[in-house]
Amino acid sequence: MPGLTGTEFFEQMIKINPDPIRILLTGYSDIASVIDAINKGEVYRFIDKPWNIEQIKNSIKNAADIFFMRRELKEKTIKLQKLHSEMNQFVYSLSHELRGPLMSISGISKLAKLEISDPNALEYFEMIDTATGKLDDFIYKMLDFYRSTKIDHKITEIHFQEIVNQQMEAYREKFDLTHFKVDVQVNQQIPFFCDEAKIRVILNNFSAMLSSFKKSMADKNGLALL
Repeated sequence: MPGLTGTEFFEQMIKINPDPIRILLTGYSDIASVIDAINKGEVYRFIDKPWNIEQIKNSIKNAADIFFMRRELKEKTIKLQKLHSEMNQFVYSLSHELRGPLMSISGISKLAKLEISDPNALEYFEMIDTATGKLDDFIYKMLDFYRSTKIDHKITEIHFQEIVNQQMEAYREKFDLTHFKVDVQVNQQIPFFCDEAKIRVILNNFSAMLSSFKKSMADKNGLALL
């Protein structure tokens, strides 16, 4: 190949199609050629003269096994990514479709309790509120589980004060915290990098704790959450 060595050819080939497994047959056996072939041409096997036909056969067979294994892995990865995308759409669609009617039931139940005085009827509506609350908690846990096991991980700088404030707003919308004094103190002095979704999963676990405290400490004057 006038003006182009085998290593340079492989180096250019990688830019066009990196999938094929590269085997370099050459009459040069100096160490510099070997290093260039490995580093620049990403060569799987470096075979110099005199060539051994059995060695070449074995190298080709092993290279073919690696090639087909990589191709199968690539196809499975594409299928897995597609499945993950479909699962993502399904989970969020399901949560939306479930929470809409659920919040309607909860709202109607609360309005009904304001208009009736029959103790038995009030008890029934309390049971409805309890059941809807449990189902809503289950939906949150399902979403948290999905977020914690998702394939893609996006690492970004975490600003805990901002995230905690957002989570507390969500808790206030979900729970009646009028009987609680919530004191949030964030002392972040250095940058922190992580997957924000997983941080939110950890913080969302406090929702179950707040729900339990709401039931067991409704008559208390304060709660400090540090």
